Amino acid sequence: MRVQPQDEFDLASELAELSGFLLTRPAPAAVCEEVVRAAVRLVPDAEEAGLSLVERKGMRSAAATSEAARRTDELQYWCREGPSLQAVEEGCAVRADALRRESRWPEFTQRAILRGVGSVLALPLVAGGESVGALILCSRGDAAFGADDERTGTLLAAHAAAAVCCVRERANLRTALESRDVIGRATGILMERRRISPQAAFSLLTEASQHMNRKLRDVAEQLVWTGDFAEPRKGRGQRPAGGKAAVPR
Repeated sequence: MRVQPQDEFDLASELAELSGFLLTRPAPAAVCEEVVRAAVRLVPDAEEAGLSLVERKGMRSAAATSEAARRTDELQYWCREGPSLQAVEEGCAVRADALRRESRWPEFTQRAILRGVGSVLALPLVAGGESVGALILCSRGDAAFGADDERTGTLLAAHAAAAVCCVRERANLRTALESRDVIGRATGILMERRRISPQAAFSLLTEASQHMNRKLRDVAEQLVWTGDFAEPRKGRGQRPAGGKAAVPR
């Protein structure tokens, strides 16, 4: 069904209001939670929604409207195939009108059908020409999503991408400022203890960081909060840091 002008105005108003609200969220996870709730509200045939973010080690499910929706979303990353992965790779919407006739993601499709999913719509979160995540909408019925749903979902995904990037940058800036503060405090402690220059104190911190294979901020925090700056001794027969991890039971 074609979206009427008044519907378009209402959608634009709601998305603008949502965008402003998303920018007040404290972290990307909170943004994602709001987006999946908005998705099932704005797309009438979307019964469930999940949202994943792209990270260094791959994609991770960040929010879902239910635990079942989260497991369906995560199923893609376990199978290493699925509509969200394709949407992120291609940077465009991916729709499957009937999973029982779908051949693009055989393993994901088979398992999703067993979970009661009939059709899906995946939309990439694109910011600065780069996909930062994907929103997936699910329905039990076939052919649940049409062109209007795709259009609405694409607009929602665009607002979500902008909000996620903004909140991430804000969080990174806050972390950087906090790191600078704690490193500065640790440097001051070493200057006072050892009567050395700021450069020499900072060098001691970086050497300890490298020697212990720990982040500079972690070494600085240990010194600030515990006063401990002793470098660890490696006894005979002791497994060094970074040794082979135990096999989980």
